[in-house]
Amino acid sequence: MINKKTLFLCVGIFLCSLSAISQKKVVNFESGMSSQISSKSQLPFWLVSNKNGVIPDRNSGIMNLTLYSDFTSEKKTLDYAFGFELAGVISNQADLILPQVYASLKWKGLLLDIGAKDAPVQFDGISSTNGNLLYSGNARSIPRIALSIPNYLPLPVIGDWVSVKGLYSEGIMNDTRFVKNTRVHYKNVLVKFGGKRAFNFVLGFHHYSQWAGTSRDPKYGKLASDFKNYIQMIQAKGGTDESNYFEWENSVGNHIGGWDFQLHYHAEKYDVELYRQTIFEDHSGIYMTRPDGITGLFVKFKDENRWISSLLYENYYTKYQSGSTPGGAAKPDGGLYTGMDNFFNNGIYRSGWTYFGRTIGSPFFLTVPESEDGITLGIANNRFIAHHFGLKGKLFHKLTYRAKCSYTQNWGTYGNPYKGGMKQQVSWITEFDIPASRIPFNISFAISGDHGDLLKHNIGLFIRIVKFGIL
Repeated sequence: MINKKTLFLCVGIFLCSLSAISQKKVVNFESGMSSQISSKSQLPFWLVSNKNGVIPDRNSGIMNLTLYSDFTSEKKTLDYAFGFELAGVISNQADLILPQVYASLKWKGLLLDIGAKDAPVQFDGISSTNGNLLYSGNARSIPRIALSIPNYLPLPVIGDWVSVKGLYSEGIMNDTRFVKNTRVHYKNVLVKFGGKRAFNFVLGFHHYSQWAGTSRDPKYGKLASDFKNYIQMIQAKGGTDESNYFEWENSVGNHIGGWDFQLHYHAEKYDVELYRQTIFEDHSGIYMTRPDGITGLFVKFKDENRWISSLLYENYYTKYQSGSTPGGAAKPDGGLYTGMDNFFNNGIYRSGWTYFGRTIGSPFFLTVPESEDGITLGIANNRFIAHHFGLKGKLFHKLTYRAKCSYTQNWGTYGNPYKGGMKQQVSWITEFDIPASRIPFNISFAISGDHGDLLKHNIGLFIRIVKFGIL
């Protein structure tokens, strides 16, 4: 449900919208309704996953209204944008949610975002990560303040051979979770070599940290949140308060990060991107040579009226996690082992890398199905091998389609492996978009299915009617 903090932010966005209208800034709207049903009580995997946390797990109906204004195309020194999305969801119960509410300010090469704002769709919507293994669009967007260089900025003297972009943000998790009001720190930097030439290479680094808040476990209680511990947290160092031994001895917060490698090739009729993203929870997994992560290939043709205008393949491996010996165990040489990293789980932040019950990273990291008082207790499956395929194109030059199919082998976690051993799963979806022509609205529909040992056999349907316009 909508809380007071979110409502206050909505009022601010509404005032911004009135200002925009008074200044004749274009305000767009999107109004729609959708229904999703399946042969089981729970919807198929790809009908729910990577939908920004809006579609519930069960059969449901949704009505939504979105108002937004983009930056103008004119080159201005100062510009602003805003967005507001309200969704009414009817499933096993009725709910009213605010998936997005934000205001943005752009000045030259800098961008300031305030609020909950969905990331732009990457890889034509056929990727399983939307370009970010750790923040895939599977859960609702976290409210935050973010200052970024969104577009690559050439370095002085060197020219466009080397350019850089990055982001620094602070957010808060306002859902019902084990550590109330958990804060989220995120920063990244990406360096591009080669500029706009046919070949270019990108090297990037992502770092997230969950920290502060108040734990439901009285052993931890109110967690460190002062400025000194903030400085320690952004460096992934131990805390200054010895009363919390775990954070003092190890590091303040629950840290998650990864390296980002991208190789681009731009040809006359198509573009190709080969990418690799790693994942780590602590120093033991930070090395680039660790096997855990995702490797992908994306090909996009510049003629979007083709039967196949883009195609994608992604391969996951997350079984290693610095080894099968638990961290802290003694080695024969007197050192310590650093294995069983337990991706997206944490002993203090027991809800893990989830938000409103959904994994924030790739949806293949399945959450614990049971909850306590509506609190998600982390990730149930973080050791898996996955193969994901995606296609996009147009049928008869009019009907846009997207198709995704995933095959996974799943082992659960090191601490709680699946009974009976590895479980296999196939999940797929085919989506169609019918643009408005003789009718005054757009129609989207999809058919999706699950088959395997993990989510069992299931078939589901989705249909949405939407109207776009300008106020």
